[in-house]
Amino acid sequence: MIILTGPTTSKKSDTAVALAEKLDTEIINADSMQVYKYFDIGTAKPSLEVRQRIPHHLIDILEPNETFNAFDFKSHALRQIRKMIAARKTPIMVGGTGLYIKVLTEDHECAAPISAETKVAIQSEIQKKGVEFMHQELKKIDPESASAITPTDALRIERALGVYRQTGKKFSKFHADESDATHDFPIKTFLMQWDRQDLYDNINKRVDAMIEKGLVDEVKSLLNRGHDKTLKPFQSIGYAQMIHHLEGDISLDRAIYEIKRDTRHYAKRQITWFKKTPNTISVPADNHDTPETLRDKVLSHFPKAVALVLACALSIALPSFSQALDTSSYKEGVRLFHQGKFSRAQNRLLAVTNTPSDPMDMKRARYLLGRIHLEKNQPKKAIALFNESLKEYSEIEDYLRLSLAQAYSDNGQKDAALAQIKQSLKKFPKTGTYSKAQLLRAEILIEQGRTKQAIKILKQAVSTISGKSSSKEFKDVLPEMILRLGQLHLKLKQKNSAYIMYRKLYIHHSDDRLTLESLQEMRRLENLPDVEPVPLNFEERSHRIKNLLKAVRFEQVIKEIEEIPQFKSTLPDKFYFYLSQAYKGLRKRPEAVQALKTFLKKYPKHRRVGEAHYNIGRQLWNLNRDKDAIRHLKKAVEKSRVAKIAIRSQFIIARIHEGNKQYEQALKQYHRLVNKFNKAEYAQWGAWRMGWVHYQRGHYKKADDQFKENARLFPAGDFIEYNLFWQAKSLEKLKQKNRPQKIYREVSENYPYTFYGIRAKEHMQRDSIAIPVDKKAAYSIKKIALLKETKKNSDYQLNRALTRAEKFHHSRAVEMIGLGFYKNARREISHLEKSVRKNLVGVMWLSNLYSQAESYTQSVRLLHLYKNFKTKNGEKNLTEQFWKHFFPLAHADTIGEISATYNIDPYFVKGLIRQESLFEAKALSGAGARGLMQIMPATGKSLYAGGQHKQPFDVELLFEPDFNIALGIKYLSQLNKRFGNNGTHILISYNAGPHVLKKWLKRFRKIEDPDVFIESIPYPETRRYVKHVLRNHGVYKFLYQQP
Repeated sequence: MIILTGPTTSKKSDTAVALAEKLDTEIINADSMQVYKYFDIGTAKPSLEVRQRIPHHLIDILEPNETFNAFDFKSHALRQIRKMIAARKTPIMVGGTGLYIKVLTEDHECAAPISAETKVAIQSEIQKKGVEFMHQELKKIDPESASAITPTDALRIERALGVYRQTGKKFSKFHADESDATHDFPIKTFLMQWDRQDLYDNINKRVDAMIEKGLVDEVKSLLNRGHDKTLKPFQSIGYAQMIHHLEGDISLDRAIYEIKRDTRHYAKRQITWFKKTPNTISVPADNHDTPETLRDKVLSHFPKAVALVLACALSIALPSFSQALDTSSYKEGVRLFHQGKFSRAQNRLLAVTNTPSDPMDMKRARYLLGRIHLEKNQPKKAIALFNESLKEYSEIEDYLRLSLAQAYSDNGQKDAALAQIKQSLKKFPKTGTYSKAQLLRAEILIEQGRTKQAIKILKQAVSTISGKSSSKEFKDVLPEMILRLGQLHLKLKQKNSAYIMYRKLYIHHSDDRLTLESLQEMRRLENLPDVEPVPLNFEERSHRIKNLLKAVRFEQVIKEIEEIPQFKSTLPDKFYFYLSQAYKGLRKRPEAVQALKTFLKKYPKHRRVGEAHYNIGRQLWNLNRDKDAIRHLKKAVEKSRVAKIAIRSQFIIARIHEGNKQYEQALKQYHRLVNKFNKAEYAQWGAWRMGWVHYQRGHYKKADDQFKENARLFPAGDFIEYNLFWQAKSLEKLKQKNRPQKIYREVSENYPYTFYGIRAKEHMQRDSIAIPVDKKAAYSIKKIALLKETKKNSDYQLNRALTRAEKFHHSRAVEMIGLGFYKNARREISHLEKSVRKNLVGVMWLSNLYSQAESYTQSVRLLHLYKNFKTKNGEKNLTEQFWKHFFPLAHADTIGEISATYNIDPYFVKGLIRQESLFEAKALSGAGARGLMQIMPATGKSLYAGGQHKQPFDVELLFEPDFNIALGIKYLSQLNKRFGNNGTHILISYNAGPHVLKKWLKRFRKIEDPDVFIESIPYPETRRYVKHVLRNHGVYKFLYQQP
């Protein structure tokens, strides 16, 4: 169903008519006043002519003295919606009564409104007597309703009892002739969004038009017919003011003024209401829009409008309509569960278990319902469900036993809990539940007063988990175990032992939340006379500081290093590198340089001297101190014991000369690099830059020769498509026609998934160079094959039987994915990765599993390794399915809806996210940028402040996908307006900042060629970033955009 809503005079009704004509369907009105007969002009009803052309429902259905509330509306609306779906029509609902739409879309049950007092009384009884007892009470008064409600469904029991006690009517009889209270069809809600002043102008014009149409006479006629002025319709805006005018209280001009004023106030309240409505899609509108343009904006959110109509038709053509509902109920239940909305999740999951559903979904739903009962502190119900699941859900037996142990413990059955843990640890000693099982075991022993035994178990678990062979997921629980050990030692007055535990936490888990919380306790113990504090040695400090650097806590690193007693004399060598890294992370380059200069002074013959000179040179280059930078880089070449550092230093020396337009010196340095290290990546890059130097100088024949020679020398090198593309550009400058086109075609066909492959294709389109017919045919065949493959869930097979161990981990991975426990799923897949061959079949199989577990980083990592193995020349032979996994469509719905709101290309957003975070929601950069779109906290706070929010900004929200995407796209929209839809300029601003772009635009103002501008970007990181995102954007369009 499509819902069009918005404030009054937002053209939603006319848009609905245009949309209904396009889709050959009908309209359902959601207006609390248009349901009444005779009240036509003041409610702005569609004309009779329009209603004859397009059927409208829920207009003129009541006499003025009849009552009608939101629940009545929902009952009538659902009945009409189901009729339309049965007739294979897409229902369109239009109206501005927000409560009506809320009651329909949020599954508030139809019956009667229940007073707060009645609700509280029933809830109290449920809490005291139990939900099963209250179900029996319902059974006595309304057996029909009781039979349709499971004895554990507290919400529905409360509702049915509430209706009976409020009205005296049985819930089952209240709307016996009406359909179900919940919707089981997809809904898309569109909000017509106008500039406030334009909307107010529309209101003023509409009121004037109503007066011209005869609003005064309509009110007179209604009163003359004997309709009482106290009736509900007369209380609405327009009619109330006219009553006052006709009774002589105010003049007509004053009445018109008050109608306009009150309508504006009503529109403002509507806007506020709709802003809080979840899952709405904004449709920007202004006075240039017609109903047809607004209709097309709505339809743009459906790639094929016909598909929407078919979706409704197909949903009723399925063999089992309830089964389709149950599938969606399960997925929605999982989503709500992981959002912590347990009551709503429970309702969804109960629907799965109580109706014919997929057997696996039913097993999963029962397990999640048990987890919900644990969350709600209902251990008896959880125990019943978990015991039932143990009989049928062997795939996750250890998870079940752990949950069952927790339920027994919460219910006071400690020995039963310990028995479950013992059985689980014996049968599954190396699974992901080990650490949590041991922690729960220790907690139960503590409650039983067996503290010393608990300490022994925790120490053994810490020792086991700390081992090198232990997985990272095991180690995630270590801080909690160590902290608990410290607390237990304190409980036994073993202060030194407690101090050792807190100290261990401080050293090895320096950025964990629990460490920060326990730091004060550690400091307190250090000051006690009977505790022997142990100063950190340098290895311990090093371990702690490396963790702090990884956690981007640069200020803390600097503070702790400067607090080391030896700071003013001589520190161990690596601490100067730590200090430099922290200053670099804070963009304090002079301080970063000084830290390494101190190292050189203290350790003039150290093996890392060359590395120090290299890092100093890099920082000085960024500080525009080129002469000093070259001096240090030359020393790096001379003193480095690592070839990689010497090569990079030589390359940067050449780059500095090139940047200063000292082209001959640059060419000399590049030439030396190529001759000495011709197989190294930086040497091949240097070879390309030699051609680039010639191109910049306008020596196009030399550039052509150099690029051509590079392609001959390094045909399988990392820069092959660079050389070919710029050879074509050079030939264009030499006024040649056919050769550039031939080379562009070669680059486009052989390197289609590279930046220059994309650019070559764009040059071909610019020059109207046709793509060969056989290539198009091949592409179409691949598309057809892909569609056949993706019809099944088992797209990828290993082409061999799984071993017993692989079956164990694979079945658990599949179940964890189905349950939405993606972190657990990734752990199981990582076990599979150890034994599966990394050929194309194995890589695609593993990648698919990782993608289902929303671990796109791991998925792409495997694909990248295989891609590199195939070499750049072999990339073009990889299947489209391979590339679709390499460029995944994660968070597609959110990106699509928010992009449409801000008129941003969704493929551009996907390309940016892939580069920024590889769809890793918890990504944290070295500079402190967070989340999918890598938003800095200050930027996020500024963007957030620009909206209307009741809650203060919380930096942790940047790790929430939808929130991060919304702010990121909002920022892109601002950049888009500022820089005129220029993708390159937007990306430079996003990566380096608008102030940097402004400086570069001034510096390169004479450059008109976009390819030259991109290659002229001074910051290597920003240049690579721009190329990668533009490449991603091109590939996403190539793979996914509808023709």
